Amino acid sequence: MFRRWWASAAAIGLVAGILLAGMHAASIHHPDLREGDNRELTVVLISAARSHESQTGPWWSAKARVVAGAAKATVGLSGRGSIQAGLGDRLTAKMGISASRVRGESARLWVQGRPSVELAQGPAAGARRIMRQVAGDTDPGWLLSGMSLGMDEGLSPPAQQDMRDSGLSHLTAVSGANCAVLLLLVHWLCGWLRVPRVPRMICGAVVLVAFVTTVGMQPSVMRAAAMAGLAMLAGLMGGRRAAAHVLQMSVVLLLLLDPWLAYSVGFMLSIAATGGLIALLERGVLAATVAAQVATFPILLAIGGSVGPRTVASNVLVTPMAAIIPIVGLGSALLEWVAGLG
Repeated sequence: MFRRWWASAAAIGLVAGILLAGMHAASIHHPDLREGDNRELTVVLISAARSHESQTGPWWSAKARVVAGAAKATVGLSGRGSIQAGLGDRLTAKMGISASRVRGESARLWVQGRPSVELAQGPAAGARRIMRQVAGDTDPGWLLSGMSLGMDEGLSPPAQQDMRDSGLSHLTAVSGANCAVLLLLVHWLCGWLRVPRVPRMICGAVVLVAFVTTVGMQPSVMRAAAMAGLAMLAGLMGGRRAAAHVLQMSVVLLLLLDPWLAYSVGFMLSIAATGGLIALLERGVLAATVAAQVATFPILLAIGGSVGPRTVASNVLVTPMAAIIPIVGLGSALLEWVAGLG
């Protein structure tokens, strides 16, 4: 009986996966975004614009979604020089269209000239601006906002290289660790206020949704939030085995919702690190941290990353600060919003 049920579930899952994959593949095909065309388009940034250097001069890149001038589509965006634009801002300009080499993008757009920028509005955009106001435009400031809300695009090239060499680049990327620290803080505050268990979980879910909205609903962020939420449920069920099952389920469900995550190195690293943490979490934080690092080594080697005893040691040393600094950053932004004392 059990074998029949398992075979039926596997067959249904396989068929659902094929159908959803076909729907996702069809969604990125947009005939009106023809390679070689030039047209005026309006896009909304779904990632912050990052600066780059090349032999021909500085340029910037971002991920965006077309909202006017063509059918809605996810695209890559680039332009010469520099630009002051962040997550959620609207850009309008004449753009050249070329084929994209990135999975999940309908096209690659090249901004011609200086675009018109309309800043994002709303609570989430306001929270990001307050965070930047509190942190300041220095490498330590960008590190603070990066570890708090993933806003690290202003880090200088030497600082970025130092982070890569020490294996700490992941600290400024929003991940399950950020969500877990936030949920633990909410859990502690609710416990201190003697909030019952069910309302405590509702508060955690509301805070998690608000956090995801603030940092941007990118695939990596959604993956981190889903894993953090499911990990919270695993904690309620109890045990390492339950956590492993929840990790497996979350990976399958997320790939069904967004198959392009299969090509995301960040997604692979997150799964490997989470699996390592689960494997040795019962033996202490130090053992779990080392296990997470070892689990990610094959992927880092495959992409040419820096691995070795130094990266393990540096991650073990910064583990306590990696939990404290996001709380300090978010607390400072909240204090600035409430009393102007951030």
